[in-house]
Amino acid sequence: MSAVSIRPEGGSRLRCGDYDLDAVVVELDGGTLDFRFELGQGLGIFWALPAGEGDRLRLAHVDGAAYTVDEPTLCADPFLFHLPATTWRGELGQLGDGSTVIAVTVEAHVEPASYRCEVLRRLASGHEDVRVFAWPARPVPPASPVPRPQVATADPATAALVDGLIDAFHRWDEPERVAARAAREAEQDRRTVAILTHGGAEPLDAILAAPDDDAPRLAWAQAVGGSRGELVRLQCELAQGRLSLPDTIAHKRRVRGLLDSSGADWSGLSDFATEVRFERGFVDAARISADTWLAHGRTIRERAPLLSALTVSGLRGRDIGGGGEGTARILSCIDRLLADPQLRGLAALDLSGAAVDVEDDDHDYVSSLSPEVLPRLIASGLLPTLRGLDIGDVGADGLRALGACDLARLEVLRVGAWGQPYAAWQPLLAPGRLPALRSLWILGTNHPTFPLASLLDALPTSLVELAFQPTKTAQLTQLAAHRVGRQIESLVFRAGSLGNTHLLAALPRLRSLDVFDTYGSLGAELSAETLPTLRELRYFCSPMGSKLDVLRSVISRFGPQLELLDLRGSNRMSTFGSDGAVRGALAASAAAVAGALLFPGREPVGDSLLHLGRERGLPFWDHVRLAI
Repeated sequence: MSAVSIRPEGGSRLRCGDYDLDAVVVELDGGTLDFRFELGQGLGIFWALPAGEGDRLRLAHVDGAAYTVDEPTLCADPFLFHLPATTWRGELGQLGDGSTVIAVTVEAHVEPASYRCEVLRRLASGHEDVRVFAWPARPVPPASPVPRPQVATADPATAALVDGLIDAFHRWDEPERVAARAAREAEQDRRTVAILTHGGAEPLDAILAAPDDDAPRLAWAQAVGGSRGELVRLQCELAQGRLSLPDTIAHKRRVRGLLDSSGADWSGLSDFATEVRFERGFVDAARISADTWLAHGRTIRERAPLLSALTVSGLRGRDIGGGGEGTARILSCIDRLLADPQLRGLAALDLSGAAVDVEDDDHDYVSSLSPEVLPRLIASGLLPTLRGLDIGDVGADGLRALGACDLARLEVLRVGAWGQPYAAWQPLLAPGRLPALRSLWILGTNHPTFPLASLLDALPTSLVELAFQPTKTAQLTQLAAHRVGRQIESLVFRAGSLGNTHLLAALPRLRSLDVFDTYGSLGAELSAETLPTLRELRYFCSPMGSKLDVLRSVISRFGPQLELLDLRGSNRMSTFGSDGAVRGALAASAAAVAGALLFPGREPVGDSLLHLGRERGLPFWDHVRLAI
């Protein structure tokens, strides 16, 4: 038996109903010429082939890309779909009798139900031979005592397929077959990780055994190849931090393009997550609702085996009239989530979104549930295993409770206690309490006597990212004078004002600055000479900071050194006309930005996903928004 497979050209996609057309196969078996459609759906491999000469098509599930099908399964009889007339010409392939397939035309219709496949061959003798396979729609004949013509006898391959289907149906519940199916499903779960989410069958065992090592990832990328392997290689090279500015920008642009085109498919989480982040080629962080995680946590872990950080959404309830139903529902969900075995093994957890909208007779407000969530997290035993935590505003009692826990592994911490004096923070931020800390977001250092210098004294030399909310001018003053200022690479200011931005020049390693949602402006005394390491800037949205002439000045001064200038949201206060007017007004300046310029009219984004990635900074190059 010999066969020629003709595939859609140039990566084009042809659909046969709900299935992708992978190939039209012309087959020669014992002198009998036949054809079939080979189709794909997800990981499944399907064949649509004639039931007999001049008869209808039947669809069978025959195999899987990440699993094995022992017996074909009949899926549709007849199988009807619409495919416009499509022709392939050229030296398409040679069959076993020496003939060459030089043209194939196929088409199919639902109304009237029909298909046609015309195969043109050049025989070994040099003559041409045309064979047409067709099933024209025929009206159902009226009842008649005259015997109807017999359906043409199926070819041997189709007859064997049908016999196999019938035999499989009768033997489906035999114990040994049930056990065999269970074993295949377990193997399928393991292999689906490699096939569905990563584009190749290469096992991820070496990467999982050494997730911090680039070498297994690069070996995997070389074995898989293609654009999937390219993403791994590009992000590993970026993470190593040894590229020139032009090469860094070129790498990041290519990464962004790959993720825009294929990131959702490569994530494997498009049915579960609303946002994911890729770190060195694989999903390392995701935003997923609590209900989705509880229902599909095992599948999520299988599809994203290198997932290390989970931001939990869907933790918002409503309390009306002091009844507390919303609070009880959210806390019950938290209890089930923390008891879920699939949560074990994750290294970072964001539960900061737990809150209720309270409606009573006096007024409506939002109440954080973080003070109730934290004791549950501590009781679960998960906290000492975490390297990243976002817990929200926990109050003074929460700070004391955290201060009594083993937090030696924490690298990323986001925590708040609005209006509390330094004495409340001291148990948590005492010297030596957080030796591995790389990123600290502190919400609520707004007490009038809060001694920021004491907090900075307690921070380890490993810290490279610092975020303040609310923002005060005094914070930058003290940071610029402190030794911590000399090690900060990423700085975030939120919800306040910043009147002394000239002091940013005292931060010699600053590469990422986020001052969105803050009042202020980068003074004219700041330039590429005073901030030579600055590579990312998310700019002020305030009227003072987002005037067009100010934005032009910022682009002129910093554009040639920036990998990213993020102006999203700057137009939300209607300081300068329509989005189109803004884009036009900045068009002449935009070319000065070496990397990406995100215009004001685009939707502003919130804080980045909690993650443990090597590079801290703005959420753009490596994030993928998913629609579920």
